[in-house]
Amino acid sequence: MKTKKQEKKNIPFKNPCSSIDEYHCRNCGYVPKENFFRTNIEHKSHKCKKCQMKASKDSRRKKDSMYKKMLIQLKKKCKNHKQIKTSLLDENDMIYLYEQAWRKTCAITNQTQDKKKLRFTLWKHNEGLDPWNLVLVLKKYAALCGDDNVKLVYSDHVTQNIENTLKNIKSHYLMGMVD
Repeated sequence: MKTKKQEKKNIPFKNPCSSIDEYHCRNCGYVPKENFFRTNIEHKSHKCKKCQMKASKDSRRKKDSMYKKMLIQLKKKCKNHKQIKTSLLDENDMIYLYEQAWRKTCAITNQTQDKKKLRFTLWKHNEGLDPWNLVLVLKKYAALCGDDNVKLVYSDHVTQNIENTLKNIKSHYLMGMVD
């Protein structure tokens, strides 16, 4: 049972039956105080060091696998493309494109959407599978990208914004090659 002092400080449950300082970990049970990060005790994490480290590794692994799935999905979609064998895209490229270049938003609607609804697609099919030719769009718009008449489908404002972002991506990658 929590005391009023513990409620004020948001400290995890302290073992009332022990003479040494032990706190309750959600996974391990009661663990000595030394096995808790100080911030976990102060911020009511209820996880010991071991469990906290495991949780952070698991979350990183899950996040990275999402980008790996995006990359595999893109390569499957473009498997008939002539330059797929020479493509050097990797998970780090997908992370940069998704989070920084396109900022997790659809290039056409400019709205943030659920990850499952967004897809990378080629902007121009006659160019290679390069980072500066990939556009993040909703699934329903993915089929319309890559055609020669893309300027007829989307407004000039939308196509200009996409072209500018693609130029910025290309300059980002070319600057990396110079360094």
